[in-house]
Amino acid sequence: MFTALIIKTGILQWGDKIQQDIYEAYQWAIAAGLASKDNACIMGGSFGAYSALQSAIKYPKTYRCAIGYAGVYDLNLMFNEGNIKNLYEGKAYLEDTLGYDETIRMKMSPVYHANNIEIPLFIAHGKKDEHVPFAHFARLRAALDEAKKSYTWHKFSRESYGFFDPDNHAEYMKNVLDFLNKNI
Repeated sequence: MFTALIIKTGILQWGDKIQQDIYEAYQWAIAAGLASKDNACIMGGSFGAYSALQSAIKYPKTYRCAIGYAGVYDLNLMFNEGNIKNLYEGKAYLEDTLGYDETIRMKMSPVYHANNIEIPLFIAHGKKDEHVPFAHFARLRAALDEAKKSYTWHKFSRESYGFFDPDNHAEYMKNVLDFLNKNI
């Protein structure tokens, strides 16, 4: 029952209240002495990558850097590409979670707000990802280039959603550590 309540409170709130919850949790951790105000990078994969970038946009002075892997960066794209829309009740899940209004989904999509990213960014994606299609990564890169934003990126040509090759995972983690060492 509690899990259902948590899921329900996130419906239609990807770009707003969920990000606010993450921000407030981070502020609590700072106040409790559990996190540093000046040395934090936000990182995630899939929805977590979405949150990392959306947080960088919504709270631009909060984190020193952001990292995203296999990120959902264009919410409208979820309705047209990838396997979620084809899964049992997948399209209904997307509509229930993200809504029917393309304009609102654009407002919640990092790809349309790349010009507002002011912190160092590292993004990576598997070229064969069918769950969160590679097009999310390609569109974000194009938006960042158009906004003349500097960023670090890595494409894994033979990876899908997540890592299947331990060498690729090790390479990704090395890239993450190098990025963190440079930016924190």
